[in-house]
Amino acid sequence: MTAPEFSWGVRTDVGRVRQINEDSVHAQDGLYVVADGMGGHSGGEVASAVAIETVSAGGPPADIDELIEAVRSAPGAILERAVAEPELYGMGTTLCAIARLADDRLGLVNVGDSRIYLFADGELHQVSEDHSLVGELYRAGHLSEDEAAVHPQRNIVTRALGIGDELLVDYWELPARAGDVFLLCSDGLVDEVSDNQIAAAMRRLDDPNEVVDELVRLANDSGSRDNVSVLIVRVDAGSDGETALALSPQVDAPERAQTHAGRGTAPLVDARRSEADEAPTPKPDRPRMPKRGLAAAVVTALILVGAFWLVASYARNNYFIAFENEQVVIYQGRPGGVLWFDPTLEEAAPLLRESLTDALASEVEGNPEFGSLGDAQDYVAELQERAAEVDAIDPSTGDG
Repeated sequence: MTAPEFSWGVRTDVGRVRQINEDSVHAQDGLYVVADGMGGHSGGEVASAVAIETVSAGGPPADIDELIEAVRSAPGAILERAVAEPELYGMGTTLCAIARLADDRLGLVNVGDSRIYLFADGELHQVSEDHSLVGELYRAGHLSEDEAAVHPQRNIVTRALGIGDELLVDYWELPARAGDVFLLCSDGLVDEVSDNQIAAAMRRLDDPNEVVDELVRLANDSGSRDNVSVLIVRVDAGSDGETALALSPQVDAPERAQTHAGRGTAPLVDARRSEADEAPTPKPDRPRMPKRGLAAAVVTALILVGAFWLVASYARNNYFIAFENEQVVIYQGRPGGVLWFDPTLEEAAPLLRESLTDALASEVEGNPEFGSLGDAQDYVAELQERAAEVDAIDPSTGDG
């Protein structure tokens, strides 16, 4: 097998609405990482940076176990930083990465809803699974692909580094095939740009730097309500064999056996394998759960999903007005957050505190809440009109 060689392009952008970029990226020959922080402002920015620093500290890993352990060490580093700076408590981050292993294969890992795609033979395939509430509902058949793409709760993640007691890491091992192109991105890209648009750009452009510039441009042209990070990794030299498309991840969990054998939900297979090809070596069987225990586990899982859904619906089915750096903005969520659901910035209005009277500023400081984004936008428009009327009557009041 020819030792793999790579070329890559990377770009991270704050977007059109956010004022701080909470994404972090790392791209060096043999290790490529994207992390999307959460926790608000410096919290998310710090969490993603700490995760990147931790995972990349040792350089490209020797094997998949070393890559997984690097990811599993990141939550401790994030928590240690939060203990040292209590204002950062509750921060977390998603993370996805590709690494060249010592055997010249590729190791992939994912936690959260940042994505890994494989562009092979002119077709785009999503390798990673979204660890999000909407992703779980889609895989369970409760939402269609189109419904999942526009669902208002699609930014609620179910796995993240630094949040929760137990970390599950999805992982894959793939051959490094010459000509294959991998895309790692934060959800700020896929929330704005469809898979078809991404594939079209990758078919049209060959230079990884041109591809990342084009994808960020498409996201910004669509509004970029979130930070956008795009990392393209092209395998320039490697094996000449078929691409092994990973249709199901293997999952690393703390309570499982020390070896990775048998952990996977399904073995990696070549999607183009013919029936005459030799079947892959089966993984060892795991003990089966008794039917009664399985039924109880299913019921418990449904109850937990239902409770999670109720909390998520309450936390996210709301909008409120606030000041952000002296500018009037609309947040989705509840003031102060609910449990682990922090409010997220939906849009900024062209209205500054200095243009409001003390009375109008007090209204905004009271964080008025609304049941829909449209109602919140109507209130902001009304606020602008009221501010303009007061200023027209007495221009001296324009400074509040």
